[in-house]
Amino acid sequence: MGTALALWMFPALLVFVAIGIPIAFSLMSVALIFGVLRFGDAAVFQFISKVDDVASNYILGAIPLFVFMGALLER
Repeated sequence: MGTALALWMFPALLVFVAIGIPIAFSLMSVALIFGVLRFGDAAVFQFISKVDDVASNYILGAIPLFVFMGALLER
């Protein structure tokens, strides 16, 4: 069953992108949907845990601010 789900992930990603959903949200949605199909509720808890880990990382918070500063200084 794992191989069949993996083969359906790419067409599902293409469908999400074709209907206009941004790439980042398409990737997250496909991963979450197929993770739930394969692993059940554990995929949801893993997804929430990873989102929380990335959101609480202060070092990664500097990247958008650095890009914003560059855009301001360019003008």
